[in-house]
Amino acid sequence: MKNFDRVYLELTNSCNLSCSFCAINKSPIRNLPIEHFDRILSQISGFTKTVSPHILGEPLSHPDFNQFITLCRKYSLNVNLATNGTLIAVSYTH
Repeated sequence: MKNFDRVYLELTNSCNLSCSFCAINKSPIRNLPIEHFDRILSQISGFTKTVSPHILGEPLSHPDFNQFITLCRKYSLNVNLATNGTLIAVSYTH
């Protein structure tokens, strides 16, 4: 089986900014349920060492972001976080 440098997962398609360089999202806001994230991590943990929780939305805006990080630790996965940085102070408390 092939190993991947990283696997990209979209936690949410919601963002708290409207940057001119980003695509306009007209889809309804969706957040990945924590149970789905856990199942995905259990399936990919043998094929990658890094998860990048970002595609279109701002991952720190997901209400369960801290639980996502905890699950990544559970599966010994590194997190490569792409963020606009505006929610760092309020999003992650450990």
